[in-house]
Amino acid sequence: MKGIRHFRAVTAALLTMLLGQVACAIEIDGYNPSRHDRFVSGGYGGNAVLNENAFFSAYDFSGVGRAGFQPVTMVTPVHGLAAAHFPPSGTVTFVNRNGNLVTRTVASTDQIQDSSQSTSTDLLLVTLDSELSAVDKVATYNLVYPTGRPTLAGDLADLNDKELYVYGKQHAVGRNELDGSEYAAMGLNNFGYATISSSTGIAALFDYAPATGFSPDEARLVAGDSGHPDFIAYDDDLVLFALHWAVASSGVTPLTLSTFAPYYWPEISGLLNDYNSFHSTSYAIGLTNVTIPVPEPATLGLLAVGLLMACRRRAGHFSS
Repeated sequence: MKGIRHFRAVTAALLTMLLGQVACAIEIDGYNPSRHDRFVSGGYGGNAVLNENAFFSAYDFSGVGRAGFQPVTMVTPVHGLAAAHFPPSGTVTFVNRNGNLVTRTVASTDQIQDSSQSTSTDLLLVTLDSELSAVDKVATYNLVYPTGRPTLAGDLADLNDKELYVYGKQHAVGRNELDGSEYAAMGLNNFGYATISSSTGIAALFDYAPATGFSPDEARLVAGDSGHPDFIAYDDDLVLFALHWAVASSGVTPLTLSTFAPYYWPEISGLLNDYNSFHSTSYAIGLTNVTIPVPEPATLGLLAVGLLMACRRRAGHFSS
């Protein structure tokens, strides 16, 4: 928590350089449609053809919906997260795993409060009018662990140098990373409180520096990308890290600030509990620990054999 408070003080000057409340279309170093676009043609207006040559084609982005230009990222079959300063309303459209359109309607929205600061964040919980079922083939996403928030805090330093998949308004995807070690030398931090307009909350910070980052693929926000998600890929799944909030700069280096959604897992869970109590449902938001190394396939095979042998030994022992 000490590092988080420090970040607020250090970035106060940076936030005066924000380009308004809305962040434009994503900028990607070495942009190439065949590598970076989610769709070959079509999209949320219909006739979507998924891009199988994209570098991220193994991952499922179908849980990122759009209500007009306002994005919604699903965290349960009926709940999504969005940016409070760019709130969705009306019909939400998803392009599912087969490239087909699936629609729902926004039933209600709740701005997430930071109970530790008694402030309103830029995070919005969106409730749809009906559940997305298995036949809809639309993804839902867990939130990243560690969260930085007791009692399930973990150590946010464990996220240093994690690779982010950065999704933009034009349905292009780039990459960036959490340069924790580099930022520490600059007196900065990956995470900290920020106040922008009427919202105060935990922001995750990453810069745009292709020469020392990803070239190609290094991504930054420009204007209009607000509310779109940043993911961490873990064990063949996308795990939701943050939602785009604003842009700033440090000297000549562009910076992106995204609301760090996992920090608000307790508040989101509280709203889900209220929903469950009223509707007699049992929705919950999951957490995925992205700091645990994923075993290689060969290792998994050895573990399976070892477990099978152990079970057989125990079965023989108990039957004797």
